[in-house]
Amino acid sequence: MDLTATQWIMIGGFIFTIGTTIVVNIYGKGEWKGTVNATLEKLSQKIEALTKRVDKIYEVFLELGVGKTLESQSPIRLNDLGKEIANELDLDSLADTHTLLIKAKVESLNPYEIQQLCFRYAQEDLVNELAEKSPEQYKAISFAAYKRGIAREDILKIVGVLLRARVLRLMNYSDADMSKKPKPA
Repeated sequence: MDLTATQWIMIGGFIFTIGTTIVVNIYGKGEWKGTVNATLEKLSQKIEALTKRVDKIYEVFLELGVGKTLESQSPIRLNDLGKEIANELDLDSLADTHTLLIKAKVESLNPYEIQQLCFRYAQEDLVNELAEKSPEQYKAISFAAYKRGIAREDILKIVGVLLRARVLRLMNYSDADMSKKPKPA
């Protein structure tokens, strides 16, 4: 079977077309895959950043969230349940024993930062110390939370508020205006 020049041109064109299609598809899909991977990576980074922001908001909500023992007035203060629990567990004396330790850490901080540190201290350092050195008091706090159906952190927030109030008084901040440090009398 002899092929004519036209037939050879058609076969060559067909092979060229198929080859070109294969090369373009392989290259094009590789490039598309790279573009998709790059886009997915950017999307993943944005989701991660958004997750961190949501976690930070959640963390602040948990640290300063009003919860069941605090009022949302500024500055944050105890509600009736918080006062009742503070009296029942004698949390004032617990706050008294830790006030000077906190004051030494906050000399250059503003009232908001002091408040943050007091909440963090009560919910992290103090709770660990109580668990190790004063298990009876730790159990009493846990039981009071259980008895009322609230989180132990809500009771620790009470200690944070009590610590903050004592430290700010020692630093000559007035209760009426926590944003300015008055001149000592």
